[in-house]
Amino acid sequence: QWEAALPEIQAAVRDKPTSAQLHFDLAVAYTRLKRIPDASKEFEMAIELDPNHFEANLTYGRLLLLEGHPESALPKLNRAVEVDPESSEAHGFLAVAYQRLGKLQDAERERARAAQLRAQPPE
Repeated sequence: QWEAALPEIQAAVRDKPTSAQLHFDLAVAYTRLKRIPDASKEFEMAIELDPNHFEANLTYGRLLLLEGHPESALPKLNRAVEVDPESSEAHGFLAVAYQRLGKLQDAERERARAAQLRAQPPE
C-alpha cells in the first residue's frame, strides 16, 4: 500500500513544499519502503520547516537509532522531549540513545522518567 500511496504523497509535497507535515508523511512512506536516504532527507526537511514537529523528531530519532547513529539521534530525541515532556516514548528512546553512547547516568534518568510517565493514569 505504501508503494501505491507514494505518488500521491510526492504530488502533495510538490503542491505544498513548505508543509512540514507532508514532508513527514513522505519520510514515513520512504521509511516503510526501506528507502532510508530518501526518508532521512524528508525528515530533515520536515524538521527544518518545523523544528518543533514532535513526530518528525521522534520518528527520525528512532530511525537514526535503528541505523546505528545514536550521536545523530540524540538531538532529535532531545527535541522531541522538549516539545512533549510528558511522552514516555520519547524519554524511552532518549534513554536508548544515551545508553548506546555510554552515558549511563543520563540513560538511567530517562529510563526512570519514561517508566514514571507510563505508570501515570491517563487524565
